[in-house]
Amino acid sequence: MYKLKPTIANITPYAPSVGEYKIRLDANESFLTLRSETVARAIKDVCLNRYPDANATLLISAFADFYGVSADYVTAGNGSDELLYLIISAFLPTVGNLIRLEYDFSMYSFYAELAEKNVHILRKDGDLRIVADDVIAAVNALGGAATDNILVFSNPCNPTSLGLDKADVIRIIENANALVILDEAYMDFWHDDQSESNQSSDNQSLIRTAHKYDNLILLRTASKAVAAAGLRIGFAVAGERLTRAIRAAKSPYNVNSLSQAVGRAIYCDKAGAAAAVSAVKAETRFLYGEVVKLSCFTKVYETAANFVFIKTDRAGEIYEYLKQRGILIRNIDGHLRITAGSRAENLALLEALRGFK
Repeated sequence: MYKLKPTIANITPYAPSVGEYKIRLDANESFLTLRSETVARAIKDVCLNRYPDANATLLISAFADFYGVSADYVTAGNGSDELLYLIISAFLPTVGNLIRLEYDFSMYSFYAELAEKNVHILRKDGDLRIVADDVIAAVNALGGAATDNILVFSNPCNPTSLGLDKADVIRIIENANALVILDEAYMDFWHDDQSESNQSSDNQSLIRTAHKYDNLILLRTASKAVAAAGLRIGFAVAGERLTRAIRAAKSPYNVNSLSQAVGRAIYCDKAGAAAAVSAVKAETRFLYGEVVKLSCFTKVYETAANFVFIKTDRAGEIYEYLKQRGILIRNIDGHLRITAGSRAENLALLEALRGFK
């Protein structure tokens, strides 16, 4: 009888919530939908009998122009998840270390375990914030060469919704003995009026300078800001040497033709994409402003993302209470994560929460 190796036999698969719910605020998706005419125009000349462009040239060009970076430093992936697994498995040696923080995106550990790498979890401070000097010290204490370590974290953070100031991020990159994967999936939503440093997301992002660091790979996704989670498009931004390595290691036709065509159309429509981000920001601010008024929550963390993160002793009860009413959110270890929905969805959620006893 064929036996699975322990890595595969014992790993727990990621299990997204399934089922029909009238309101889904659990996956940090945009509540906006792509216009059907935009999609139709984009795909009308796509030849499905041919392989897609292996380099996703037009898609990358549109993305690079949208964010003001050089296309030479960008690699497209089948979602940033593919890029994460590729980088972790290909860049780390067999005995390499993946260092992540808690709380943060759970799939970082999943991909490292799948690739049979050592996983080290660093705890954040009592307010769930990253302390840059503590992270640097912990990474460097592992020893070995920089090629033995990958440090990965999201900024703004999923699920805490907190942002780490750019200066602290740079200090980590410049001083940690590791390749740094900086996941900026939610950076477009960093709110000016909720940032402690009162800086915009453009100022907090490293996307325009990522190529200057020889130990940084920055990730972005089309799943959040531009309302295209269904396309499964992600991007890695890095310097020439790292970009060349990522492109060499990826599958040759990793982004399908339909996703490339629609993704290009989205990023070429700069005004439409910007309007989509503004709409989500507005609903997030509204949701945050109303949630902080509710007495059933212990703490509502300030948000730099498109969701709110809440501490409560009754997380499980509230989760089930909402679920029974057709509203799905996330329950994360005594915390609730609620994606900002449309105004109607947010109002329905708030009405339900006000009825919780």
